[in-house]
Amino acid sequence: MSAVERQPEGRFGLRQEKRLGELLLENGLLTPQQLEDALAAQRRLHRPLGQVLLAQGMVDEKALAAVLSVHFNVAQVDFTRSRIDKDALALIPEAYAREHTILPIRLEKDVLEVATVDPGDLALLAELKVLTRKRIKPLLGVRSEIERAITQSYKLRTGVDQNVRSFQESLQPKPVPRRLQDVKQDAPVVQIVDLIIAQAAEERA
Repeated sequence: MSAVERQPEGRFGLRQEKRLGELLLENGLLTPQQLEDALAAQRRLHRPLGQVLLAQGMVDEKALAAVLSVHFNVAQVDFTRSRIDKDALALIPEAYAREHTILPIRLEKDVLEVATVDPGDLALLAELKVLTRKRIKPLLGVRSEIERAITQSYKLRTGVDQNVRSFQESLQPKPVPRRLQDVKQDAPVVQIVDLIIAQAAEERA
């Protein structure tokens, strides 16, 4: 392999010379035996190493995110402080966000900040650039927090859109019936008129 030839990348976008397991070993988050057991499980289950480690409770997802944040030099998202930009949210469909565990956070001119569990997934970042026609700035997020934020953000956006449509519809002028008999008998105006007539009849009695 030549010096300029790129080595294959793993699930988290890490090249072979600096795989996820090695990073966790270097940071004291795994023992060599734990890594060996996890790699055996990975081969058996055919799942990404990161998912195996999280599923077996060998690594905390926040600790994993912290390691990847340092490795990729990418900021982590704090969803308790981050305000989700509705314009950013509109650029990526909810189904796509769920499929790839990503969430658009903020749109600043032509730069879209996107929270992801894998900032090294260059193929995904390139796809997002084509999909949104924006430059993509990845931010690192914890999987469970991104999934929860996806549910909350898109649900809120849907609710706001529905309320706006309802309000706009309420402002539309209502057609006036051509004949009195076209008015529904249970309409409020009919009920008021009936009450006035009944009261007048009682006063004349």
